Amino acid sequence: MGERTSDQSLNRVVIANAVILVALLHTIRFGYDFGASDQDEFVPAALRALDTTLFKSDWLVMWQSAGFNVRTPTIMLLSALGSVLSIQGAALLLYIASFALIALAAIRLVQLVTNSRVAVFIAPVLMLVATPRFTLGGNDLTHTLLVPSMLAWALALHGVVMLLKRRHLAAGLLFGLATLFQPLVGIQTAGLSVLAVAATSPRATMLGEVRRLLSVAVVAALVASPVLLFILRTQLGGGASVPAAREFDLLVRIRAPHHFLPTAYPAESFLRFGVLAVAGLSATMLAPVLKPLRRFLIALYLVVAVACVGYVLGVVHLELLPVAKMQLMKSTVLIKVFACVAVSASVGVRLTERHKSRTGESNLFHHLGSSKGTTLALLGLLAGTVTMANFVPALGQRFGIMDRRDSSWSALHDWARSSTPIDDLFAVPPSNSDMRTFSRRAVASNFKAFAFQPEAMLEWNTRLVAFSNNPDIATHFIPGNELDASYETMETADLLAIADRYGVDHFVRRTRVTETDSASATRVRLLQTLVGSRAGVGDSLFVYTTVTE
Repeated sequence: MGERTSDQSLNRVVIANAVILVALLHTIRFGYDFGASDQDEFVPAALRALDTTLFKSDWLVMWQSAGFNVRTPTIMLLSALGSVLSIQGAALLLYIASFALIALAAIRLVQLVTNSRVAVFIAPVLMLVATPRFTLGGNDLTHTLLVPSMLAWALALHGVVMLLKRRHLAAGLLFGLATLFQPLVGIQTAGLSVLAVAATSPRATMLGEVRRLLSVAVVAALVASPVLLFILRTQLGGGASVPAAREFDLLVRIRAPHHFLPTAYPAESFLRFGVLAVAGLSATMLAPVLKPLRRFLIALYLVVAVACVGYVLGVVHLELLPVAKMQLMKSTVLIKVFACVAVSASVGVRLTERHKSRTGESNLFHHLGSSKGTTLALLGLLAGTVTMANFVPALGQRFGIMDRRDSSWSALHDWARSSTPIDDLFAVPPSNSDMRTFSRRAVASNFKAFAFQPEAMLEWNTRLVAFSNNPDIATHFIPGNELDASYETMETADLLAIADRYGVDHFVRRTRVTETDSASATRVRLLQTLVGSRAGVGDSLFVYTTVTE
């Protein structure tokens, strides 16, 4: 869509250098993590796919393994690679591939209007390093660890490139694959982009364009049919035993208001997004280089604005569950992408032209980044940064390729794997999200790992109320530190009651249990005390075991 405004050729070395540079800067600024946070929703299930003796007493992992769900494609891909590599290696490989493809998509999008080498280097850096979460709803393209949305954005953005190049079948295939890994990313990116293209099509060719755009939708739907059929069967209709109002509360108010509820977004997110959106729109309107994409960009802004306004009305004012599940605020990521493309193209071309006018040289940036020596130097810096993390503690805390939690937790993971039966069930502070992955032991309940199906969501919340000892989590979001504090207040009788109810073998706590009930105390015994191995590093952990009568 549109002609390039520069006659400079961009070879593979230049593009490779731009990708490696942004990877280096992203790694230095944000680091890399593994085995915690959102990965608690799919890494343990991938581990079980490789070893079915694991997690037999873990209700969430067993639920995930029992049938198809929205995380199944990610679990299948991760476990397939993990059978050849390790799970850590598979996650790292997929992270690198996803990041590189997203960076490459940024370059391909800016190339739609210019081959300015400056713009090519600016676009991925601006998009992935300089504007973290300049969006609404806590969404972004990349993160510090592999998540399904990164896989989806890596495919969906290239789908947009293909759509703008009028390669409709390729676009449909990429949108469909993106939907397999993260339905919201794939569906929203495809739908909004297709609408923007349709809105800017000339009337004379409208019928033919509509047919071609329909082919995009058909191909995408066929490729993503396993996930789409699952959504139609289980998500849109709500659960038979879970009222829609209760499911709305579980999703919107309790689990992720920072994603679902616009009134819960931090004020600074509106400011950041507003500044970036205005900068992108200004560049779109004023920069001649963006003329080939101008109508599309304006249409995209309007389509996303309508979607977001409709979402606010549907969620905040009407509390409609189907609207909430669409999470249309994710569409602001697409605005961020094109705002960064517009700004990068405008700035890159202006810098190039300004130098030309002052020096008379037409090839100032002709050799910028085109040296293979530069490639080797950037790769060396990237490898060196990660390698140094193993020797410099302050730097190592930014890289979680191995278990780098504080040493008492590392000791717990090692002890659990070596000294407890594989079927033992652990209770941990609700904010913990890495016990499953690093200990290879089942967890009775925690906040982060979530099941995207009504009945399972209700079970998640019921357990969280019991194990956090905080009934308020049944109605609204409670920060993790508050849930942990409530968990630590449970006495021997409380622990024994939920141990008998859920079959818990061990309770992990940061504080000692108050033994107010002597009868219960005989059945809840301190089994192990784990302390940080270095002075001042890590808090003590106390492991209590329950004794069957």
